[in-house]
Amino acid sequence: MSFLIVIFAMVLSGCTKKEVLSPSPSAESVACDDEKGCLVSPNSVPLATSEDAVRTFLGLIAEKKIPEAVGILSANASPDEASKQMWGVNFNSIKKLTIKNIEGSEDTFKVTLDLEVNNPGEYNWENGENLRWITVSKNPNNDWKIDSIATGP
Repeated sequence: MSFLIVIFAMVLSGCTKKEVLSPSPSAESVACDDEKGCLVSPNSVPLATSEDAVRTFLGLIAEKKIPEAVGILSANASPDEASKQMWGVNFNSIKKLTIKNIEGSEDTFKVTLDLEVNNPGEYNWENGENLRWITVSKNPNNDWKIDSIATGP
């Protein structure tokens, strides 16, 4: 299943590299470039669940793969380049992220995170436990995208 999450991360981030370096659960085993074509067609991999999308998104932030995490945001969450840059700065303020709990349904998840941040209070992140509601939706390509990240339901 971990390997599928890596492939899912490739598909969500628009990864087009024609090789996977190793079938490990780490997203670091995937290298991407801007060429057309993917090793695995989105049609050949079972669609990941919406919870997998949330876990992949948060995992990318934890691994400091901020451009890839921003790439999973929907057009609703990040409609233009300025908002993408804002999210990038926001996510870069997180030094350490651990998922403590995820509960929810198909499209809305209550997520408890344990964080270490550069400047507590900035971007509404605090050191220690942080609660967020993350909503997801499918884009026209049938990929899960992060629609919103909120401090309350």
